[in-house]
Amino acid sequence: QEGRLWEIRYESQGPSTFTGLVRHASPIRESNFPLLSHDILVTSGDFSNPDIVRTSVSNHRFAWFSPDARFPKGNINLLHTLPENDEIYRQLSQVKKGQQVIISGREILDIRLVTADGRSRYTWSDSGCNTLLVTSIEFQK
Repeated sequence: QEGRLWEIRYESQGPSTFTGLVRHASPIRESNFPLLSHDILVTSGDFSNPDIVRTSVSNHRFAWFSPDARFPKGNINLLHTLPENDEIYRQLSQVKKGQQVIISGREILDIRLVTADGRSRYTWSDSGCNTLLVTSIEFQK
């Protein structure tokens, strides 16, 4: 957006890949960080099975509960996505609960909204989630 500057710090140089079943997908509407587009919960193993693990997403955080499996097997990742380009944005907008996906990109440590005089005004950083510059998305059958 005009008049705004964001500084992005990355966690590492290499790409990260998240593969599994989508259990939640919703747009992100953060006025200070409009470059973020979607929250997508990607699960595998026990976390993909609603009969074993219940999941919820609220305010860019996820929770899970399993009455039977004390230590569920698999992975659970809430992605806060920043699309690399318009095509990736279009694809992220098509992600729906119940789809199998492979989402890859570069993990972001934090995003700072910087004022014209160079001072940091707001910072986005996740806690236990994955903010991701998405470079590719694949829908699986």
